[in-house]
Amino acid sequence: MKPILSAAQITSRAVAGPADAVARVARVARMARMARAAGGPTVASTARKAAVAAVVAAMSLGLAAAEAAVDTSQWKCETCPFDKPGQSGTVEVGAGHLTRGSARFGDTSGLDKKGPFLVLDGELRHRDEDLRLRAQVADFGLDSRAFSLDVERDGLFDLRLGYSQVPRRFSDTARTPFLGAGGDQQTLPAGFPAGDTASMPLAATLAPVVLGHDRWRTEAALAWQVAPQWTTSLSWRNDERVGTQRLAGSFFANSAQLAAPLDQTTGRFEAAAAYQAGAWQFSLGYHASLFRNGHQALTWSNPFTPVIAGANAGQLALSPANQFHQLFATGGWDVTPRMRASGEVAFGRLTQDEPFVAATLNPNLALTSLPLASLGGTVDTFNAAARISLALDGGLHVKASYARDERDNRTPSLAYPAVATDMFVGAAARFNQPFSFTRDLFKVGADAQVAWVRLSAGAEYDVRSRTLQEVVTTDETTLWARAAARPLAGLALALKLSHGQRSAGEYGVATWINPPENPLLRKFNLAERRRSQGELRADYTVTDNVSVGLNAAFSRDRYEGSALGLTGGRSHSVGADMAVAISEETQVHAFGQTERMRSRQAGSQAFAAADWWGEQRDQIDLLGAGLKQQLLKGALALGVDLTFSRSKSRLHVDAGVAGGEFPQATNDLDSARLSALYRLSGATSLIGSYGYERLQAQDWRLDGVAPDTVANLLALGESAQAYRVHVLRLGLRHRF
Repeated sequence: MKPILSAAQITSRAVAGPADAVARVARVARMARMARAAGGPTVASTARKAAVAAVVAAMSLGLAAAEAAVDTSQWKCETCPFDKPGQSGTVEVGAGHLTRGSARFGDTSGLDKKGPFLVLDGELRHRDEDLRLRAQVADFGLDSRAFSLDVERDGLFDLRLGYSQVPRRFSDTARTPFLGAGGDQQTLPAGFPAGDTASMPLAATLAPVVLGHDRWRTEAALAWQVAPQWTTSLSWRNDERVGTQRLAGSFFANSAQLAAPLDQTTGRFEAAAAYQAGAWQFSLGYHASLFRNGHQALTWSNPFTPVIAGANAGQLALSPANQFHQLFATGGWDVTPRMRASGEVAFGRLTQDEPFVAATLNPNLALTSLPLASLGGTVDTFNAAARISLALDGGLHVKASYARDERDNRTPSLAYPAVATDMFVGAAARFNQPFSFTRDLFKVGADAQVAWVRLSAGAEYDVRSRTLQEVVTTDETTLWARAAARPLAGLALALKLSHGQRSAGEYGVATWINPPENPLLRKFNLAERRRSQGELRADYTVTDNVSVGLNAAFSRDRYEGSALGLTGGRSHSVGADMAVAISEETQVHAFGQTERMRSRQAGSQAFAAADWWGEQRDQIDLLGAGLKQQLLKGALALGVDLTFSRSKSRLHVDAGVAGGEFPQATNDLDSARLSALYRLSGATSLIGSYGYERLQAQDWRLDGVAPDTVANLLALGESAQAYRVHVLRLGLRHRF
């Protein structure tokens, strides 16, 4: 939720750039009115200065370039962002048709069901002397619908309400024989269990199951001016996710993929008060996040003949309920017109105390009892940061900051019985490990204008300390430099280079892991690393109607001290874009991007030195073009957008034998969209669009893996997504 802006935010947003100058003037003017109504001279004067700056930016674009006064009383603007007195709005009503349902195409869009659908969008705006109201509805006829309401009174309050749905669709090709799939109690029909998948009665028992969920979000925020220098705010957001998720359960060497239930709710609440007077600004607040899960565990029947007696059902614990509470404070001080200091501090606590599920459902296993009925988990967090910026003579700006993050895991470490897949009990108990860490991050940077080049440079020093991990302390130093120049009229160049080196203390052995890890293994987040990166961007305005851009980037990681684990990775990309205004009625654009990524790791089968190596190579190519055309003296507007993407992934394993190349995974996506708007009258338009999308994917991890392909794996039988979809929309848009 968007709170009432501070004077500093008003200023920064008002002069941020020329592209939205008109909208900035309107926003700044509204905030200036609110400040004056509240009697805040500091905010009001700052807003007035920002408004002047925004007007100057708008004039530089030619939006107010007239030298002499003109009569504007008869001017009309149908699309200007300025609020009009009284009521106004837009209503769009129509219908659409989808030729084919597809989970991948409908993911987040709501277009996953074949057939007709309703098109209904709208916006209502009301304005009087000091009150503004804006209500919006989008995609009302789809599962991705959203509503919002914003009510603002100058100098008093700003109220925002919202509701939205987001459908997530991951697969519509999964099949399972489990009864109650998607629930927390899943059983099997007659004919189970069996020795292997080939012996199971899958032909008569497999049923389709959709993998995905729906997310509903409800939110509200209120900010009000309680005094000229004080602003308070309250916000609340509730997210609910209901559907299914992928999980897998096993009994020794036999495994089954499951459609597990998803029924989770996360509520977030925040209250804050902010004060601003003269050169001082500070705020105090409280934040809470509460997570609830409608299912504590998933229980499923063993589809395979039990290896030992009693292993007839398994149980998996699902995400436990937990909560997080935090107190925070922020502050800022304009020490001098050239120096500013700011910082924040926060104290938080995360707790989790859900009851444990049973260690096993096998009644034949002799177990010691659990040490507690619930975890009693507690983690304390501390976050603090301080920053200072200074403007020196000669256009030199210097910035420095320090941040510290702490995570103190106070959960008791206790002994728990070691049960393996409801079949075996280990001789030694397992202990939960309460991992904790601290992080100290130092940053310093400077930038200055030297002739026609803007030079920037900086350094970062990142120190992390951990408990109960193989490496206690790592420290990483990163140096970076950037140059931005305009050597020619219309030409802008920017280059940034950085190099970082992470050092690690002595790499130890995790004694709490059983069986133990290879002592030569180095985890990529703990190992010593050298990282080099670079970015280049060039933009050239060839003429007033033609502009082109080029970009390139590279990154390289080297883990020179890792005998086993990730040993290196690199990537590079190149792209170009172009925009041409052929005339006032015709504009075209095009773009292209290509990226290559490569990583390499080493492993050992013999718990010794490396005896196999794996390499993954990924390639992504993207092309696109678009056209906007106006005809019939502006009464008809046409648009065309085309996009083509290709991606490939190769995985090669060298273990000293032939046949180390895995099949290539590919993903080809083509899309086209045609849109048209025909103005029937000054307020009513006929709108229409046609969309086409084709996806062809190949994934060796899914393709050809039916539920009974692998003897000891009862798979969901998913296949890589592939579809051809046509979407047609037609409707009327009316402005009032």
